[in-house]
Amino acid sequence: MVKVDREDRKIFINVTGDRRREFLAIIRSHFNHIHKTIPRLEAKEKISYKNVVVDYEHLLNLEDLGIADFVPEGLRQKANVQVLLNGIESKRARKSGRGVGRSGGVNIFADTVNVDGDVVGRDKKDS
Repeated sequence: MVKVDREDRKIFINVTGDRRREFLAIIRSHFNHIHKTIPRLEAKEKISYKNVVVDYEHLLNLEDLGIADFVPEGLRQKANVQVLLNGIESKRARKSGRGVGRSGGVNIFADTVNVDGDVVGRDKKDS
């Protein structure tokens, strides 16, 4: 499901099912292509987690720094960086450059991963 909030200039994407990361990757690649054709457009990818929003680029930076857990702003408990990122794309895709990753994007609020009993955004398959 894709929902547009014109007033806040956000697009919400919710993908479910066994192949959700693959479908999300296709949607993200299309948005990235569109963003490259629009000068001065600044798009940012976000992930919803426990009623707060986490910046996708920040998660990628934490991963690069080897930080496993962090406390998202607005929460009082830690979240696992890998679990959140793996809900969007596999580590293999991020590291190989095949993933959509760091090329700009869309406000993505993916909410179907199980993290310590809470739903966030991850396939049951590979990490």
